[in-house]
Amino acid sequence: MKKILVIALFLVQIGLVGCSGGAKDPLNDEAYIKQSEEIGKQKREIFLRAEGDYTKMVDGDRKTYLSFFDNEEDARAFWDIMKNPPGGAPGGTK
Repeated sequence: MKKILVIALFLVQIGLVGCSGGAKDPLNDEAYIKQSEEIGKQKREIFLRAEGDYTKMVDGDRKTYLSFFDNEEDARAFWDIMKNPPGGAPGGTK
């Protein structure tokens, strides 16, 4: 079940980031995939420690979580996706 969530979060992240033209296809780059899976796992662990409440993140988790994004607006948007996954996927909290 966790593997499915990691893959789903990875695919959502790819959709948000997009692919740059002319660059190596990230979906075929094993190092990129491994790194993205690890980042997805870290995001999910922070989400679970905060019990799905963005305001309950401890300072260290907040700093780590925000480091994965360009700005806090994107960070909150991704948090909302984890909290309310598209299609009602298992794992979200309400």
